[in-house]
Parts: sequence; structure tokens; C-alpha cells
Amino acid sequence: MDPGKGVGDDSEGCGLGKELTQITLVFMINVLFLSLDGMTDPLGQSQVLPYLAGLSAKGHRIFLISCEKKGRFEQRKAKIENICGQHGIQWFPQPYLTRPKGLATIFQVRNMYRVAVRLHNKHGLDATHCRSYVPALVGLKLKRKKGLPFIFDMRGFWADERVEGGLWDMKKPWYRAAYRFMKRKEKDFLQEASYTVSLTERGKKVIEEMNLTRLAPMGVIPCSVDLGWGREERIEKREERIEKREERIEKREERIEKREERIEKREERIEKREQRIEKREERIEKREQRGERGEKPDPSRTQDRTQNPKPETQNPKPSLTFVYLGTLGSWYLLEEMLHFFRVVYRKNPLAHFLFITQSPEGEILEKAAQLGLPASAFSIRAAHREEIPALLGTADIGLFFIKPCFSKQASSPTKLGEMLAMGLPVIANGGVGDMDAFFAENQVGALLQGFDEAEFERLEGELGNLLRMDKKAIREVAEKFFSLKNAVTSYDQIYQHISSSSHQHIN
Repeated sequence: MDPGKGVGDDSEGCGLGKELTQITLVFMINVLFLSLDGMTDPLGQSQVLPYLAGLSAKGHRIFLISCEKKGRFEQRKAKIENICGQHGIQWFPQPYLTRPKGLATIFQVRNMYRVAVRLHNKHGLDATHCRSYVPALVGLKLKRKKGLPFIFDMRGFWADERVEGGLWDMKKPWYRAAYRFMKRKEKDFLQEASYTVSLTERGKKVIEEMNLTRLAPMGVIPCSVDLGWGREERIEKREERIEKREERIEKREERIEKREERIEKREERIEKREQRIEKREERIEKREQRGERGEKPDPSRTQDRTQNPKPETQNPKPSLTFVYLGTLGSWYLLEEMLHFFRVVYRKNPLAHFLFITQSPEGEILEKAAQLGLPASAFSIRAAHREEIPALLGTADIGLFFIKPCFSKQASSPTKLGEMLAMGLPVIANGGVGDMDAFFAENQVGALLQGFDEAEFERLEGELGNLLRMDKKAIREVAEKFFSLKNAVTSYDQIYQHISSSSHQHIN
């Protein structure tokens, strides 16, 4: 990757303060967006590029530095270059470093800072937009050395996530030192940023209770989703279903026609048989009149076979498909999801669980087998982003469980908005971000308050109600709370707030 070569040279805000929503002057700025996540990663394609495309459409000039994993970069580079080119985003991909172990992050920050300074010297940046903590190290340094305002788009309590997700072993001195360092820097970010974005109201409240000497202006913008995402795929899928339905109806009409022909022929045979029996009875009657001995015809032989229909077979329960979307591990509770699915599967052997994930298939099937669940009850797909809407469309209910812990108070699961945007009711657990309040206020699914068998049984009993939920109403909730359009408007207001503050400072 050439670090010096770039690519592609009317809604309300989401929980922003009045000082932002009342801005009337329009300022367009040069923004450097810094992301440790790669644009060739699924997360970059769902949670970075759509936002930046919307902000570029509003007139802002976007420069993007991201850290790309080698394999995915080689496979998806051309596609991301095309997307950036179409939307006027200048992309400066950097290699994602994993070595030397323990020092890779330091070198990553150094590389990003070096490219950022070069861009600032050449283009005159107005601000940096830092996605999470590692990019914020670059943003903070640029502010202190170059005077550039920076937006701290925190995405969660990163250092605590590393510990609670089992990624940092606090028994090791290196990780203890890293944790203390990042918690100190967290306070610097929150105090020196020009604006802080939290994904949740709960996360914002935690920050406000830190009692910092100075706190940057702060707003809430949850993980959003492009509501048009998958619309063409849904229409195409619907047309395919209609076409298949017409084919089934046509075949059914053919079967009915053939059945009517068979019935007509059968009636003809029965009529001829009755005629023969009638003639036979006439002959016997004449023989009796002549005093001759003879056997009467056996009436049982004249009975129509249709008087003894085959016993009806009881139809099995209809199939029910759950879907999980995204990676597994760390905070995502695979075993608990499988335990719940086992409760459902015992009562409905036709139930199915679809995983749309880049995680290893064996990891899922091995744990499922330990619970006595057959591999045939699962489908596991490592799909590209453009394939996901069609796959979600095959499911009946979205399902995901997240470890409820301190760091997750600031989490807004992307998969929630993506599932709701497809009209799927969702089963999730409480104690994560704003989920408890959201599910209490909106009829979009069901929320677990524990992971015991009794709670799973209770929820299994509610599946019928979930399946009867109005898909259109669910999509309307997604539009209200997770609309990409609203999120872009909110970020645009933040950019203009920074720009207007800079202008006022100059004047």
C-alpha cells in the first residue's frame, strides 16, 4: 500500500444538544477520518463508508485513513476504491499491524500520524474524526501539535472491552500497564476533544458521572443502518417468490385437472360396475322365479372404495428460522444462544438456525453437538455485505445475546438495526447499552433478563406473538431510531459546529 496515494481524489439529530440543532450557517470542512477498522472489513462497509458517503454528499471533503488486513485488502481493494471514487472520498489505506507483539499498536499510531501530517500540510485539514481510542491517540497528538480540532467518536469503553472480552489478561504486567495508560488517555480524549459522540444514553451518563474538570460537548448517535440497504435484493427476492408461487399454482391446477380426470374415469368405472351388478341381480331374480337355486350377490362387493378413505396424517409444525449476524467470540454468547435454540428445537424439530458470520463453522457445530443438536439444524454462511439482506430475508426471527458488563453500557449493536430494517422481530438480552429502554418502549421483539432454563422456556412460549408482529411497523421503528440519514445529519451538524467555532475563534 502506498501511504501517500489516495483514492477518489431535513431530519432531526440523534440526541444532539440544542447548540448544534440550531446552527443556521453552513460550513463545509476538510475532515480526516481515522479508523483502525479496515474498509475491506464488514464493519467498515456497514459502519464507516455509508456515513462518509453521506457527509461527502453534503459538501464536506473527506480524507480517510484505515488499517487494512492483508487478505481482505487483496480481495476487496478494487471494490472499496470504486465506492470511494464514486463518493469523492480520498482513501489512504495502511497495513494493519500485528507484529511485533506488544508494540504493533505503537507503530500503527506512528504510521497513521505520519500520513495525517502529510495530508494536513498538503490539503489544510479543518478537523479529525477519530473512530474509537487508537485513532483518538492520533487525533489528540494532532490537536496538541497542529491545533486541529478532533471529534472523539468513542464507540464504547475500549480499554474495558479488552479486559471484559478476555483480550487483555490483567495478570500480565504489559496488559495492566496498557489498561492504565488507555484509561488515562480516555480522560484526555473526553476533556480535550471538540466533540464526543457516545453510542448510547447510558454510556453518556457514565461519562457525565466521571466528574472531569472539563467535559467536551457530547451527543448520542447509535449505530445506524442504510434503510435502503438490500431494498433491490428484497424486491428481486419478492419477485422470485411470486414467480415460484405462480409456478406452484400452475402445477397445482395441473394436478387438480388430472385428479378430476381420474375421478371422472373412476365414476365411469363405478357406473359400469353398478350396471353389471344390476344385470346380475336381475338374472338371479329370474332364476329364483323359475325355482332354480342360486347365490345372491355379496352386497359388500358393491361398496365403493371411496367409503373407506385413508386416515389423515397430522401435518408437522411449520419450520421456524432464527438468524444471527456478525462475528462470534469475546462478548457474543454463543453457548447461551445455542441453549435457547435447544429449548425451541426440542418442541419444534423443524426449527433452524442460520449464522451469517466470518467465524469458523467448526466452532459453532462443535458446541452444538455438545448440546445434542444435529448439524442439519444449522446453516453457516460467510457472506459478503451485498448478500446479507437476501439471507436475512429467509429468517423469521433475529437472535443475539451479548455479555452484560460495564463496557457494554456504551454499546449499540449494529446487528439490531440491520435486523429491524429487514422487518425481523429480535430476541436479545438486557443489560447492554440502551436495549432495556428500547425494547420496553417499542414492540419489536423480546428481551431476556437472564440465561437460565426457565427464562428460555418463558421466551419460547412467546414465539407465536413475535411471529405475528407487523413487519412494516418494525421497519418504521428502525427508521425512527437507526436511520443512516438521521445519523449523517447529526454528524453534519457536529462538523458545522466545529467549523463555526473555528470561524468565531478566528474572528
